Amino acid sequence: MTIFDLYEKISPNGQCTETLPVGMILLIERSFKMIYSREVEEMCPVAQGVNHGAAPIPEEAKWVQAKEVKDISGLTHGIGWCAPQQGACKLTLNVKEGIIQEALVETIGCSGMTHSAAMASEILPGRTVLEALNTDLVCDAINTAMRELFLQIVYGRSQSAFSEDGLPIGAGLEDLGKGLRSQVGTVRHTEKRPPLSGDGRGLCYRNCSGRRGSDHWLSVCKPWKDDRLHQKRR
Repeated sequence: MTIFDLYEKISPNGQCTETLPVGMILLIERSFKMIYSREVEEMCPVAQGVNHGAAPIPEEAKWVQAKEVKDISGLTHGIGWCAPQQGACKLTLNVKEGIIQEALVETIGCSGMTHSAAMASEILPGRTVLEALNTDLVCDAINTAMRELFLQIVYGRSQSAFSEDGLPIGAGLEDLGKGLRSQVGTVRHTEKRPPLSGDGRGLCYRNCSGRRGSDHWLSVCKPWKDDRLHQKRR
């Protein structure tokens, strides 16, 4: 028997039209008013208890109780990777009052990521961090980087957590250096040929390898331009 069946046995003036078991009467009473035990009735209420609000997090040299998206500010960067781990992304975001004002996307390892980075750099600015988290940023590595950055920002682990008034828009370029290019190092080594390495300036270094007893040693020689190095090897 459901509670609706019990209601049908009660007249409009609140009187029962027939005799009901005690259990049904208690069920009807509980449907109108919650019944508490004696122990609960005698408990002393605490003024505040565990309701202390959100834990404050450091944001731009201030301790903020972040309750809404607009309470989030800071600059941070992090790394993401795709499922096959053949490419990686370094993502830098500058967030002001919950809105992404600056986005720097650096990718490496996959030729398709360059197009994805160009699209993501247009998608991210102007969106809130929550919108960016739930937006497809074309590349899985960029999506993973966005997830890691979201965790850093909302938990107060941003790079500007203790920087007064935060960092200005454009501060993400400081990671690129004077040439405004990503800092990428490439080293290839085989057993037959000495290693070949390059730096972010487009210069290649010929490393001379040799043996001293059982130890291998490397020495960096004069840097050559790429075209000169290729002509030398031809």
